[in-house]
Amino acid sequence: MAYWRFLDYITEGDAKGNRKNPIQDWYGSVDRAVQAAFDVLVQELAGTEVWDTPEQYRLLTGVHAGMCELIFKVGSRKYRPLGVLYQEKHEFVLLGGCEHTRWYSIPPNAFDDAYKLKTQLDGGRGTTREHV
Repeated sequence: MAYWRFLDYITEGDAKGNRKNPIQDWYGSVDRAVQAAFDVLVQELAGTEVWDTPEQYRLLTGVHAGMCELIFKVGSRKYRPLGVLYQEKHEFVLLGGCEHTRWYSIPPNAFDDAYKLKTQLDGGRGTTREHV
């Protein structure tokens, strides 16, 4: 039984009408082991009524307040899918992802870029769809 819905944020179309799905863009850029670990994490969290495992997610503070990062590792490498957690609706909107070290992310500026998307989402721009 799924307690949580995971949604992909889809950007508004650009001048040519092109829309982007940032989490799918990130997902397509990582290898299969990372994709598999991400898929397992999403399935686990979707089936968990109360998220009380800080090893799997963290609410962000400071300049990225209002966002949440999911947390997983593949080998010694750390990954952070980024999004917005709507606890009252039991929804998580995925805004992108990155590989994360203490000092930087790959791609660079992943957290800032996701925050810009959050601002668009909050402003009613773009749309969401079920994460598959």
